[in-house]
Amino acid sequence: MTVKENLTVGRGVEAINALVNSFQDSQEFSPELVADMAEVVSADIQVRDYLLGLPLELSVQDSIRFAETVIPLVEEKHRAPWYAVLSAYHYENGDTPTAYLALTECQKLAPEYSLAKLLNRVYGAGWPAPAFASMRNELHPKVKAMLDETHENVISPIE
Repeated sequence: MTVKENLTVGRGVEAINALVNSFQDSQEFSPELVADMAEVVSADIQVRDYLLGLPLELSVQDSIRFAETVIPLVEEKHRAPWYAVLSAYHYENGDTPTAYLALTECQKLAPEYSLAKLLNRVYGAGWPAPAFASMRNELHPKVKAMLDETHENVISPIE
């Protein structure tokens, strides 16, 4: 894949939103949108955290299906954030064993991935899934506000 120059945070958010719309309309995903979204989700934690808030737009079950549909389309070097997010979705859905499986996939690709470490501690502590969802619900508007401020920021591509 050729890394695009001047790929912005805003373009990543737009790509996520467009892909979610395609998913809801049962349409094929644009490879260009998938590539843009994957690059930005991998490079920008706020965009990844925006993706964590997807269950506020879709159900958690649809968020799981969305992530499971997207992951095979994403280059392997960009999959770690997706597996971490998928893990969080499964945990929120009350499926801790599958959450751990997705977390393991993330850690295989990126052993030091910060969200994976955090999720591992959350799961190990037995933190209730509703509390996790409540925290996400509280943080998501703040993430969106931050993205509004940084939408023109150019991301540094992952090599």
